[in-house]
Amino acid sequence: MARYVFGMELRNIRHHPPHLVLLSTILLLMMVYAAAAPFLIRAYGPSIRLFCIVFIAPAALFWGVRGGLAIGLLTVVLNLVLHGVHDIPFEGGWIGPLVMGVAVVIMGRLSDLSRQHREKIHALRVAEDALRASETKYRYLFEMESDAVFLIDMENSLVLEANTAAQELFGFTYEELVHMHCTQLCNEPDRAAAMLKGGEQTIASIYMKKKDGSHFPAEVSAGYYSYRGRRVAIIALRDITWRKTAEEEKRGLEKRLQQAQRMEAIGTLAGGIAHDFNNILSAICGYGELMRIKGAPLDIARQDYLTRILGAAERARELVVQILTFSRQTASQKRPIKICPVAQEVISLLRASIPSTIAIKFRCDAENDAVIADTTQIYQVIMNLCTNAAQAMGDRTGKIEIAVANVSLDEVFAALHPEIEPGAYLKLTVADTGCGMDAVVLRRVFEPYFTTKEKSNGTGLGLSVVHGIVLNHNGCVLVESTPGKGTVFSLFFPSAAASGFALRQQAEHLPRGTERILVVDDEAVLSELLSEMLKTLGYSVAQRVSSQEALSLFKAKPYAFDLVITDMSMPQMSGAQFRKEIFRINRRVPVLICTGFSDAMDEATASRLGFHKLLMKPVSFRDLAKAVRNALDAREKADA
Repeated sequence: MARYVFGMELRNIRHHPPHLVLLSTILLLMMVYAAAAPFLIRAYGPSIRLFCIVFIAPAALFWGVRGGLAIGLLTVVLNLVLHGVHDIPFEGGWIGPLVMGVAVVIMGRLSDLSRQHREKIHALRVAEDALRASETKYRYLFEMESDAVFLIDMENSLVLEANTAAQELFGFTYEELVHMHCTQLCNEPDRAAAMLKGGEQTIASIYMKKKDGSHFPAEVSAGYYSYRGRRVAIIALRDITWRKTAEEEKRGLEKRLQQAQRMEAIGTLAGGIAHDFNNILSAICGYGELMRIKGAPLDIARQDYLTRILGAAERARELVVQILTFSRQTASQKRPIKICPVAQEVISLLRASIPSTIAIKFRCDAENDAVIADTTQIYQVIMNLCTNAAQAMGDRTGKIEIAVANVSLDEVFAALHPEIEPGAYLKLTVADTGCGMDAVVLRRVFEPYFTTKEKSNGTGLGLSVVHGIVLNHNGCVLVESTPGKGTVFSLFFPSAAASGFALRQQAEHLPRGTERILVVDDEAVLSELLSEMLKTLGYSVAQRVSSQEALSLFKAKPYAFDLVITDMSMPQMSGAQFRKEIFRINRRVPVLICTGFSDAMDEATASRLGFHKLLMKPVSFRDLAKAVRNALDAREKADA
């Protein structure tokens, strides 16, 4: 037992602080005293037993109540045994051990309290270490967060903390941000103050302000808690400029889609109108030409009237072509044209719609105003530029000047404008005295859907269309503008002479023949008109208004006809189906097809379906004569 206790004390000496080492040393001395007590009593008397309290008390302080009582009991037993072995009388009674026991209990309790206190201190140190580790972890997360994060004092709205992302986003240093009032960072301080005051959790969009004064949209999230004895708000802020940009682009795409859908609807409507209108024009043009060719000689006045009627009908036909072109349903066809007459016609139309306070002047200085172009698109270009010029002047007094001239562009000019080649060009200038444009607007003037007008006054497509048309004609557009003084658009088109094209002669011989032709059209007026025109050219004609009747006639006499002319849209059988039935009976007979308008039929489609030629209504005498003769001649060559 003594060896075990002695060994335990040695371990205490190695693993405890100095004051406990001292107590363990005293306990060892006490055990030595217990062993030597009989001899000491014989030498010094029974009073020496009271000194055991001095030794047992430290043991109680070190091991607690149970430990002290155990050591005390061990000492008493050891004393009794030693007294008996050495035959030494046990004097002093039980008062000494009793006093020693009470002292042991008191000192043991003090030891327990001391140990509990040490345990609490240890627990606090462990908690402090854990808190320090947690703070380090969350500080790391705070700094690594990609969003800007702030701690805001709820009482005075001052910034207590700001992470690295916040410093980079706003351009302030940490020292500048800390203790800054949070509303200094916001372009909408009232909303920010209301958020803190009302305890809002999120703000979908609020504009913030950087150090350089620039603004940006942000999404804000907030949480509220106590921090170092203060009521604080933790604010997470994210720059959503990219989202706003994406939303604006989405809205722009939606507007473009709606515009495209409207244009598609307009195109569908235009197609229906064009079909019916062309049928009407076919009768006007056809019978007018028949009157000119077959009618009795007219006096000069009546000839002039007839010429005006046919001219108006031709302009109406071109108007239908323009409608179809604007609705994106027909391809442009370039041919030699004169620009000056087109410009004059546009001016005559604009004069009725432009305020009388705006003067329109036209000047043609070109000796040769011929270009290779699409008439409708040149018409559209001049119309758009003049309309924009008129809108730029509004209700004020102003002037629009349109000029046409021949110019020669050298290599230096071509180097500055890579879209064109050096050579002879026709220059079309449209100038106005309107409000003009600044440099910012001038840089974006040809961008699609860019406009400075109100939504009800424009879509931003006019000038972008002009730019596209001119480039498509191998030309270029220059624009000069001064705010408050006006704008000048200069358009350059390659000269027709420079391109090696000659203008078409108006006087032309109409080819004739004597072959047999079958004509079918569900419009009786048009069927009769085509028959009369063909008879005038010398042909023998059979005419029907029903595709079924025409097919029955052809079946009955499959070799009685040299050519068939059919309408595209007929109630019982379409022109394409009618051609298939004709080919089943006699494949040698060529078929021509006529249509007022069809988005499913063009030259390439007609050729693929086996038609020899597509004729667009209203069919002119010249076009009909040439198409019929070409088809019949091609058949003769194939038979030969």
